[in-house]
Amino acid sequence: MYSHNESSTPIVYSDADHASSWKVNLYLTYGFVLTLFGRAVTWRSRRQRVISTSTAKAKMVALSDTCHNVIWVLNRLNGLDIIAMGIPIMLLTGNQAAEHIISTNGPGRNKSLTLRGTFMKDTIKKGIVTVRWITGELQVANGLTKLLNARGSTKSWKDLGVKAGLVACR
Repeated sequence: MYSHNESSTPIVYSDADHASSWKVNLYLTYGFVLTLFGRAVTWRSRRQRVISTSTAKAKMVALSDTCHNVIWVLNRLNGLDIIAMGIPIMLLTGNQAAEHIISTNGPGRNKSLTLRGTFMKDTIKKGIVTVRWITGELQVANGLTKLLNARGSTKSWKDLGVKAGLVACR
């Protein structure tokens, strides 16, 4: 099922779409993929009832909600003796500004983001998560938040561990 040389550290890819389809919909869409042993265990894509004014704020909302969901999932896996808690969850984001907000005292002016940032800082301090930046090419959750071309879509499905194929419609 998994290779012994693959890490048992939970790795989570978190992404958000900041108004890319602004003519149709201004609400934020976020998604995450939780991987264990290099394989996708669970994923989610959700439209939030939040209109974000910047990419960094959109990613902060995504990181916070992702963290809540992933902690819940990992607690369930821990209860089934599939994974032992105590290993920090590696939370990967494609936005350096969001990572900076979490690691500093920002943003400060927005109550909702301040609460989300405080929650994230608390989970980092407790050793539950670590947040790191990754490039967009390595972001597995892109396919859950954005409309991708054929090449990007195929790569996204492959990264999720799904074997994609063309299905003929009649």
